[in-house]
Amino acid sequence: MYRTKGPKLKDLQDFTKGYFNGKECPVVIFKEFKKTKGHGWSDIDNKKIYLNRNMSLKRGFGADIGDDFYPPEDNINLKSAEQYFAVLLHEIKHFKVAEKFQLPKEWNKLRKRFNEEYCFAKKITNKKELMDFAFFFAINESCFSKRRGEKEIKRQERIEDFVYWVVHGYPLNHIKVVDWSLKEFKKRREDISRYLN
Repeated sequence: MYRTKGPKLKDLQDFTKGYFNGKECPVVIFKEFKKTKGHGWSDIDNKKIYLNRNMSLKRGFGADIGDDFYPPEDNINLKSAEQYFAVLLHEIKHFKVAEKFQLPKEWNKLRKRFNEEYCFAKKITNKKELMDFAFFFAINESCFSKRRGEKEIKRQERIEDFVYWVVHGYPLNHIKVVDWSLKEFKKRREDISRYLN
């Protein structure tokens, strides 16, 4: 597997500051990831963005959603260390999505039922187990049935968002995140190249 030679952490942090006001800016940290963690991770509660120090080069943008992979229609190939900025933009958007999230009306009632039927009854405290139960709860709810004309990956995103909101307090909104990060990368590509020279 091809490994990219990454940019300086200071440059990644400076780049991130352009998207946040002062103390709201998350700290960018290099970390060795397990395979299941992918290339980046947003710790929204603690205002941290983790990037895999030894990042493997992948072509283009996209995200795993449920059992599927979402690739944007207008994708691009990435060059070497550009990968770090592509992933960083992806994680930045997760922060922005969490800030502006508008809660669907029925979700509070669903969470109350979920807590009563699963969390309190089964005394679940482990987050991984909680996410598994939240997923099985959601797929049996009528509001997460496939809507007319809706693509299956969009339905899976709605379920994923509910599960993350129940467990972590915010959704992933992966389709919006991927589409925005690709568009923003194209707009900032020339700026990014200056960090890599």
